[in-house]
Amino acid sequence: MAKSEDGMSYIAEAKTRGLSDETILNLLEDAGWTRRESAHALASHYAEVTGLRAPESPRRRESIGLDVFFNVVASILLISLVTALSILLHGFVDDMIPSAADAGRGYQRDESLFAIATAIIGGPLYLLVMVILNRRLAAGASLWNAPIRQWIIGLLLAAGIATIFYSAVSLLSSLLGGTEDSLRSAGKLLVTSVLVGGASWYYAHWLRGPSQNSVVDNAKN
Repeated sequence: MAKSEDGMSYIAEAKTRGLSDETILNLLEDAGWTRRESAHALASHYAEVTGLRAPESPRRRESIGLDVFFNVVASILLISLVTALSILLHGFVDDMIPSAADAGRGYQRDESLFAIATAIIGGPLYLLVMVILNRRLAAGASLWNAPIRQWIIGLLLAAGIATIFYSAVSLLSSLLGGTEDSLRSAGKLLVTSVLVGGASWYYAHWLRGPSQNSVVDNAKN
């Protein structure tokens, strides 16, 4: 169940038991919700009960625009960094597992230099964007359960699955065509799967927010 739905269900049950709004807000905060998230869930509850929804603030629309910008930039930078690291590690696999098919192809020096340059420029930029995003979240300027964040989770995971699938098909094609040996192909596929899978898990885990992650962790325990 989505975090916002969890909150609204909890609030509806708490109201039937006579808890005040302030008590509910405090209990949600104790569970890891920010004050802004708790107030948003409470407002959603009253909007559902009364059928009245407060008009959106112009400042909120501006905040949504910033959320879209920073989250999209962070996603692009993360994908670029994973791609660069994948290129470098694929080159390492090529060096560690020589193949007769390498004769005449030469070392992909330009590709590796481009990957290094991407990591040097993209790494600090990604860290900067993530610092800005985390500060906005801590200050309540952005919501952990904002729709744009949920969309990014889905798109990022879809991109990760598509990347692994494409890599598997590409390496298998090279293997069948005689341009790659089986051990090298397996090594490259493993590198791609670990990088893309790890990055997707990390980013999806971060996008879910601390309180939703604590709910999952408690369920496991």
